[in-house]
Amino acid sequence: MAQARARLRGGDGRRQHAPARAAHQEPTHLVPRVVAIIGCARSGSTLLEGKLQQAADVTALGEVAHLWSRGFLRDELCGCGVNFSRCEFWTEVIAKGFGKVHAADARRFDAAFRAAVGGVVHLETRRRRPAGDPLFREIARELYLAAHQVGGGKTLLDSSKPARFAASLEASGAACVLPLHLFRSSAPNVQSLRTSKPRPQSQDGSYAMMPSSKTLAHAIAHWIFRNAQASDFMRRHDGRSLTIHFDDFRRNVQPQLQAIMARLELPARRSGARPTWHSVSGNPVRFERDGLDVRVEERATACLNAIERAIVALTTTRQQMRLEACALAHVLHPTQSSSTGDPAPGAATFARGSDPQGAT
Repeated sequence: MAQARARLRGGDGRRQHAPARAAHQEPTHLVPRVVAIIGCARSGSTLLEGKLQQAADVTALGEVAHLWSRGFLRDELCGCGVNFSRCEFWTEVIAKGFGKVHAADARRFDAAFRAAVGGVVHLETRRRRPAGDPLFREIARELYLAAHQVGGGKTLLDSSKPARFAASLEASGAACVLPLHLFRSSAPNVQSLRTSKPRPQSQDGSYAMMPSSKTLAHAIAHWIFRNAQASDFMRRHDGRSLTIHFDDFRRNVQPQLQAIMARLELPARRSGARPTWHSVSGNPVRFERDGLDVRVEERATACLNAIERAIVALTTTRQQMRLEACALAHVLHPTQSSSTGDPAPGAATFARGSDPQGAT
């Protein structure tokens, strides 16, 4: 651990690249399982994560991709209700994984995470994995391993959403990634992307509102490309992945939760156990008293006029139909493995105990 910290924080403040670890130095049991919720922003991932961490015995982390910017540097509120710097969970995770972290280190780590997220139009996860960044690999390994240990060795939930971040995490060998693609019908998702919402977790007036799309075209492109990235990534994980339609989840919460837990082999939370949600970033509904109430009316489409609804339908209908077909297939065959009969890419590697970084 001390050597890893030295590589991440050199005495001169510059990045120190480290050679890959050998298989015998990274035992398989130390590689955490991470359920990565992927898809488009404003798709309902915060609600899904909250409901899932109530039903399953998992550790929910929120949007880890924003940990260094929104958590460490801005000191925004954690899902437990206190500032990031005062949260006992994240304080222990940072100390265990990195020791003392300065603002300059956090900015460097955030830059590596931003590069891992990539732009909206990246469509590379189907053919190849993102090129591995040595700095991101080291940060991700220490961060997720520390969260896994502090969380009691449970499966981790990461609701960062960009599929490229999940692909970067998988390529780094820091975790065994189990993708969960959550999508929302295009019209309400597009309108939500165009709506600015208050961010009570922000401690800085500059970030008091959630970012929103300025134009209809930008919101549509965001929905199309983020869901396309997620679909491309899912094709490599057919046997250990799941596609969920938010509307179906909202109408049938318990059956959907059971399907997710069965497909991803998540144990049920013990009766009476009250989890503490240390979501480092996410939708402000996590701070509302009834924020996880799924009995909400879908009013977003009412804000789109007839022409806008027609444009959204014209540009997204075929893709939405494909996503709905994937979700229906997983409902009909909740525990079916890969259609080829072969293990999902990387699954055999973890089972045999070889170095997860060597998985291709």
